[in-house]
Amino acid sequence: MHLGNGAITPECGAVALAFASLGVGAAFVGTRVLGIAPRRAYTAAALGSAVFAAQLFNIQILPFSSVHLIGGVLLAWVLSPSLGALTMAGILTLQALLLGDGGLLALGANIINMGLMPAAAVALVRRGLPADAEATSAASSSPASWTAAPWTLALTAFGCTVAAAALIVLEVSLGRSAAQLEGLQYFAVRMLAWHALAGVVEAAATVAIVGLLARLAARDATGLELSARGAGLVVAASLAIAVLSLPAFGLASAAPDSYEAALASAEHSGLAVGQIESAAKLAGPAFVVQGCQDALTRAIPSSEGPLAVLATVLAGLVAWGFAWTGLRTQAIAEPVAGGS
Repeated sequence: MHLGNGAITPECGAVALAFASLGVGAAFVGTRVLGIAPRRAYTAAALGSAVFAAQLFNIQILPFSSVHLIGGVLLAWVLSPSLGALTMAGILTLQALLLGDGGLLALGANIINMGLMPAAAVALVRRGLPADAEATSAASSSPASWTAAPWTLALTAFGCTVAAAALIVLEVSLGRSAAQLEGLQYFAVRMLAWHALAGVVEAAATVAIVGLLARLAARDATGLELSARGAGLVVAASLAIAVLSLPAFGLASAAPDSYEAALASAEHSGLAVGQIESAAKLAGPAFVVQGCQDALTRAIPSSEGPLAVLATVLAGLVAWGFAWTGLRTQAIAEPVAGGS
């Protein structure tokens, strides 16, 4: 689902980056204003690493296509929409800079599709929940409450996966000529159909992970706010997943994901839209940005294994850093409130 530098026009990329910047800025302000519960910083670090690692591990679901966890709904549901969106933005930025996964020109679109849109959906779902069910999407002292609405969580994860596929079709089409978009309907049908299947996997994985986190947190009687020990266990598992995703182990699928498979199918059918990610078709800003991105990834002095581990750790640290800004605000505000 990560769009490359050729997926969208430079103009669309600039507009998407502007909207993504506004959304990430609003999420940052929201995190500072609302504050973060102290233990949620551990949870943020754990989930930042976990989602980063899970996105490295593709699972084959069709003979020609694979899926990986997106995690946007998971992050927003567990951490809060604002902190979840910030964490996903950090994950996607690290992937583009360190691994070359997703184009920098399309970074704004990727943040919208996988971070901001799921966070907004979770926020809307939370507003629609009854008062006694609201704890399923916010911090709670009762671990059981986190699994009180599994169907709501599953439907949200499924819907956001299909909605992201629809957004990609829209973003791909903006600013392009009819000749460049030959086969768009063919591409769109496959995007929506195959991402509906991916959405089922995303929904099941999201519900399972939330349930697992609730059980892990229950051992410390802290709700879903993981202790340092619980977060350490999740980070350790994430590092193992990142290592096992390497081609040398042969466990992760090498098949393209649903987006890449839809493009490949269109290209195989001789349709122009299938060429949008082709390196031979890159020109102008997309060519320049791709060249810079390639040079950056080549310049990183690390082999594949250590880099995957380092990037997974950095994703957790970035998530913890975003949570920490909310902790500072809360710590500063508490003495003032106590003295009034």
